[in-house]
Amino acid sequence: MRDRILWVGRRVIRTRAIVFGVLVELVIICFANFIPLPSSIISVGILITLSAGLVGGFIAGTLTNGGWKARAMHGLVSGFIGGVAFGITLWFSMSLVIPRTDYSALWGINYILATNPIGIRQLPWLYTGNTLLVPLVLLSAILFAIEGYIAGGAAFGRSHSQNPPINSP
Repeated sequence: MRDRILWVGRRVIRTRAIVFGVLVELVIICFANFIPLPSSIISVGILITLSAGLVGGFIAGTLTNGGWKARAMHGLVSGFIGGVAFGITLWFSMSLVIPRTDYSALWGINYILATNPIGIRQLPWLYTGNTLLVPLVLLSAILFAIEGYIAGGAAFGRSHSQNPPINSP
């Protein structure tokens, strides 16, 4: 894949890094939707699924040249896009638009959201119609973006101030 470089203000955005970060997040989301888990490790699957922004942000930050700010911004963008995809997938699986495997990680998240008595008792209007779509997408996009920002900034990368390696014959 050819790396496209976009200039946003004074910042350079490397699309290849963001695309690979988002692809990793999408693979985790697909596994979370279609792979059934034993009941003893559903909570582990939920935690891995909710931390997909860390993995995608780390991949995006690793594939980016520049300082920690550039790596963190690539992780943030990758995490935000993956979070939007996660929120939409979660909503579609809750409303049975897409098939969901029983006892998968997304099934566990749906179960927690559906049986949580605090939200249902306090905000019953939230669970009618399509009103839950917007909070799900926003919260998951924010969560994944924060994770991606942290992991992208912490990722190993090569700064422009470092000298390139010299190959001796």
